[in-house]
Amino acid sequence: RLSLVGSEMCIRDSFYIVESPDILTPAPEADTTTIMTFASSENAAAQLTDLGRGKVVVMSVPLETITDEAQRDAIFATLLKSLEK
Repeated sequence: RLSLVGSEMCIRDSFYIVESPDILTPAPEADTTTIMTFASSENAAAQLTDLGRGKVVVMSVPLETITDEAQRDAIFATLLKSLEK
């Protein structure tokens, strides 16, 4: 599981600041796995839900607002691996 470092979420010329990202809480009956947390709190930043016929990933911050290229690439790789399982 990855940790999302809050200081890496900042503005780009064509994007907005993510000042207060959401903490994700799935419905009790959902088959959901936390695949990314916030480093500062261990709260869910991204979750994978297996619907039985397909999988869905929900992130609390837009991928394009993560400006550190290495961190963004690692997050994207983790998301793709999660969908393959």
